[in-house]
Amino acid sequence: MIANTLSRRQALLGVGAIAGGLSVGERLQLPRAHAKAPFAKDQAPYFYRFAHGNMQATIVSDGTLPLGEPSGSFLGATKDEIGKMLTDNFLSSANVFLEQNVLVLNTGDKLVLFDTGMGSSTMFGPTTGKLLASLKAAGIDPKDIDAVVATHAHCDHVWGIMGDDGNPTSRTPRSISRRPISTTGPTRPSCRSRSRPS
Repeated sequence: MIANTLSRRQALLGVGAIAGGLSVGERLQLPRAHAKAPFAKDQAPYFYRFAHGNMQATIVSDGTLPLGEPSGSFLGATKDEIGKMLTDNFLSSANVFLEQNVLVLNTGDKLVLFDTGMGSSTMFGPTTGKLLASLKAAGIDPKDIDAVVATHAHCDHVWGIMGDDGNPTSRTPRSISRRPISTTGPTRPSCRSRSRPS
């Protein structure tokens, strides 16, 4: 059996050999790598998958939703308290961003989508409306979705139920909600307040 201990003398000799090798390399003008690459503009795919009992849950993103100045959106705290909470967590106190996460639940025989995001609306800017791309990245075809559950009818939860062509984004327009959601007509449901989606 060989001992895997390193004596102080061996450590000093190793450090000396490395230092000597570095100085020789500098004298010999060894070529240095000057790798250049364009800055990446895309992030990792917006999905996360996990088991929930006998089902599989996949969280996909519709993108970030900028709320702007946060004091009007977060009630029950003063503007200073909100600012401190945000800066204590290394977040901007001038513009709050929410991540719009959507749940896809695979029951084994049904695929259920909870909410549909903003669709193609740019009401909150160009960072929303990523749900279909996120579904694709997660390997989920919207045409395989059996039901859509709307948690509530704010624009950031239901506008993605219909495509720009007026057709449902999933293979069936079957939606489940406590209140009916109209998916007919030339316009989408209105968003009551630009500053307070939930």
